Amino acid sequence: MYSLVTQHKNASQLGVDNLRRLVTLRGLAIILQTVTLLVAVYYLHQTLPLVPIVTVIVFYAVLTLYTWYHIQHTQSVDSNEFFLHLMADVAVLTILLYFSGGATNPFILVYLLPITIAIVLLPARAIWGLAAITALSYTLLLWQHFPLEMEHGHSSYNEFNVHIIGMWFSFVITAILISYFVVGMRNTLQAQQAALGEARERVMRDEQLVTLGTLAASTAHELGTPLSTMALLLDELDDSDITDAQKRENISVMRGQVSRCRDALATLSSSVGSVRLTGGTAVSLDQYIQDVCDECESNRPGKHLSLTWLTENPAPVIVIDRSLSQALVNIIDNAQKVSNKTTEINVSWSSHSIELTVSDCGPGIPKVIEASMGKEPIAIDSTESEGLGIGLFLAHSVIRRFGGNVNMVNRTGGGSITAVKLPLANLIA
Repeated sequence: MYSLVTQHKNASQLGVDNLRRLVTLRGLAIILQTVTLLVAVYYLHQTLPLVPIVTVIVFYAVLTLYTWYHIQHTQSVDSNEFFLHLMADVAVLTILLYFSGGATNPFILVYLLPITIAIVLLPARAIWGLAAITALSYTLLLWQHFPLEMEHGHSSYNEFNVHIIGMWFSFVITAILISYFVVGMRNTLQAQQAALGEARERVMRDEQLVTLGTLAASTAHELGTPLSTMALLLDELDDSDITDAQKRENISVMRGQVSRCRDALATLSSSVGSVRLTGGTAVSLDQYIQDVCDECESNRPGKHLSLTWLTENPAPVIVIDRSLSQALVNIIDNAQKVSNKTTEINVSWSSHSIELTVSDCGPGIPKVIEASMGKEPIAIDSTESEGLGIGLFLAHSVIRRFGGNVNMVNRTGGGSITAVKLPLANLIA
């Protein structure tokens, strides 16, 4: 559904953009028509029926202004409407040519412009229809037109030179206008294709997330009973006559781990369908990051974190989101898992964004998965890829949902650096 809506929106916007370009071309055409008329009458001394020609140019200007107004108040332009606009352009051009020499007018080449635009934008039926009407108009102008006449005293040789220069000028103008429109259309189409490609990738990621969410819900349900059984067994062991201190300590650790698993499953179950998973609690950014780091250190005792604030300005207040917290925990946890030294975390912020970098001293990113990091779940049977799988894919997906991005690169001297950038507008209270 998202893909269809996006494609429809892109197609509608493309039609509006194309009509806007056509209006720009009309504006240029009106200026050129006015200048050409003045040159023909006052410099070349052509005898022309000025009243109908000026009337047509004024009508064309009014039509252009109306179309520009229409663009400001519409969100879509379909191919049928665009075809009618091109038909209006052909009609105006035909009338102007009729009163200025017909097929002998060097600006007859301008007929190629609407045909070229139609070829780029319209379906085959509209292209052939416009081509047929244009060809018919050209044919009628061969016999039906007001002839171009110079005032008395101008030779046929001068008339021929004027015609040659006019043909050259007409060709140059037509070539420039066609190039302008086609290049603009190419850029718009490329941007649309890129947007559609991103939408398709988003849909694929969403499908993977739905699959993972279904599996997570099923797994949470299946793990509930075994964890409850383990908790009961640990209670029985704790009540038994075990006197060994080490065994008692082991039982306590196991109870803590089981409790942690049950809490995680409870959080997962209560988070389904929620956007602000903690009820929308507002905290300062520095406190939020500190809490995330504390959680990571408690999850991995003995794996220390070094947290550095790179910005001295007061931290902004954000709304806690559990899914984002879990994404950051996954990223930091991956770094802790592979690092044999202190993991470094640097945090900075501005009025527009938040940046967090995590530097570890592990083996770095394996070449075989470097291009796929975060784009899809990775399953590689290798110790050096430990921790780089579904969790990292989900972390990337959550951060992208908040309008952010994640960049992972190998670190000079060993290890890797993960840079997370998030727009502040999507996090502030």
